[in-house]
Amino acid sequence: MAVDYGVPLITNFQVVKLFAEAIKHCSELDATSLFHYRQHDVSKQTPPSATGNLSI
Repeated sequence: MAVDYGVPLITNFQVVKLFAEAIKHCSELDATSLFHYRQHDVSKQTPPSATGNLSI
């Protein structure tokens, strides 16, 4: 990854300013990992037969 080698991910000063302003305006940042969201999404899409909830 770029960070592992000390390469900055945001190199444009205008983008840095906009990013800092966006973070400042966002009072509640959710630090949940992307894996958590994907796992939650998959559990919502599981068919009833896979969970044992068969409706006949």
